[in-house]
Amino acid sequence: MLRITEIKLPLDHTQDELSEAILQRLGVTSSDLLGFSIARRGYDARKKGSVFFVYTLDVELKNPSDEISIFHRLQKGGGILICPDTEYRFVAQADQNVIAKSRPVVIGTGPCGLFAGLILSQMGFRPIILERGKSVRERTKDTFLLWRGGGLDPESNVQFGEGGAGTFSDGKLYSQIKDPKHYGRKVLMEFVKAGAPPEILYVSKPHIGTFRLVGVLEKMRATIISLGGEIRFQSRVDDIEINDGRVRGVALSGGEQKKVVLRALLEGPDEVLLLDEPDNYLDVPSKRWLEEVITGTKKTVLFVSHDRELLDNVANRIVTLEQGVSGNTTWVHGGKFSTWHEARVARNKRFAEVLLRWQQEHQRLKDLVRTLQVQAAISPDMANKYHAMQTRLRKFEEAGAPEAPPIEQDVKVGLRGGRTGLR
Repeated sequence: MLRITEIKLPLDHTQDELSEAILQRLGVTSSDLLGFSIARRGYDARKKGSVFFVYTLDVELKNPSDEISIFHRLQKGGGILICPDTEYRFVAQADQNVIAKSRPVVIGTGPCGLFAGLILSQMGFRPIILERGKSVRERTKDTFLLWRGGGLDPESNVQFGEGGAGTFSDGKLYSQIKDPKHYGRKVLMEFVKAGAPPEILYVSKPHIGTFRLVGVLEKMRATIISLGGEIRFQSRVDDIEINDGRVRGVALSGGEQKKVVLRALLEGPDEVLLLDEPDNYLDVPSKRWLEEVITGTKKTVLFVSHDRELLDNVANRIVTLEQGVSGNTTWVHGGKFSTWHEARVARNKRFAEVLLRWQQEHQRLKDLVRTLQVQAAISPDMANKYHAMQTRLRKFEEAGAPEAPPIEQDVKVGLRGGRTGLR
């Protein structure tokens, strides 16, 4: 295949005119031409009012030997080359026995991290990609909210999140570096596979566009996942652990370390989980993540927490330990935490009412026993009624009094607020 450079045509040229320019440059007929593709298209705007397209074309002839002879005939005049091999070749394929024990870690989902993760996935290495920000669609919402005067999410904004810092700069794709091995072609091909316009393969200054780039990034992420890779958003790396000159691991932020453990538990085989303060050390975005994963899991999760907002957003039953007169007891409120206090007050009120009625009935029975005792002493005919009432009182007392309301505790909270405590 031959590569022809410097084919100039007007901006309004037709496809036939492009084909004719190829035939004239090579000195062949249309019957000799098998096909051609555009390798690059730029502009020549050096003269005002006279702007041209400038093409670099890859041409294939029906007879490969003709390509060699034409190249030797025209190479002295310039503008013709043997078409370079732009196919990307992977440097390795993963050994699945090794990958089962140890997987590569990629930090960040900017252009470098994204393509490192993609290439590793295509080679079978099933990488774990850690990104401190959110997915591109969630990140877009946070960024646009900031631009409209909303608050700044320090972990999800123009700088941080899926796609990197260039996501909101119109998706420009050109660079100043030399690329003798045509790695850039691989990058562009992957973008096209993910839905970018095919013209980015040949225009001189290609760009995808911010809004289209969101969908492209999502498709590339789906490709990585389908090949066994894993992308963990809101996972900030604070340090790289190096021992004896070798990278041994990465250190996540305190909250992220806990998220890794929580994720392993929630994705593990156990059907029932008991979590003690699972929201400790988590920032507010991570608490939102925790709410989502607990709400979405099919497991039974019993957790202890002082975060009232977490309780209200996640829990569908509230287990309460109460200090009772006869010892501690538990009861379950079958609703949200926001309705728990009202339900507890109503429950204790019912207990008090039932206990009062029992006490009143107990007193009434004791009074009847004393009355019948006096009457039986006067008249033997009342003895049977007296003994029957004694039996009734005994059985009533053996049944026992109903549960008393819990002991009220005078607790003064030193902090106020739901997610952030204020003294």
